[in-house]
Amino acid sequence: MVGVSRGERPDATAEQYFGPDADRAHPYGSPLLADPRGLPPAHVVTAGSDPLRDEGHAYAARPGEAGVRVTEIHYPGMFHGFFGCPELLADARTAQGAVADVIASTVSSRKKSG
Repeated sequence: MVGVSRGERPDATAEQYFGPDADRAHPYGSPLLADPRGLPPAHVVTAGSDPLRDEGHAYAARPGEAGVRVTEIHYPGMFHGFFGCPELLADARTAQGAVADVIASTVSSRKKSG
């Protein structure tokens, strides 16, 4: 994601993500540049040692300014990718549980199949 808060990063990570010919300002690659009106509710998970932390915080704020329901949880001692390590990290298990709870809360009023 291209950071609006820090501007485009000409580093190797962005180059790998976008490739040499991509439009780095396209909302699919840079959600902070998208029009947030009409987006579904969001739950944003950020990590303290993530190079995209500031962009995650900014993204969590932007849809809320347009009236979209957003929740955010921050794990200050974690790193980018921690979410995928629940077998090793208690914070990853907690984060995954929180995401599951948020998802479950969106379907609780729907009819259960069966």
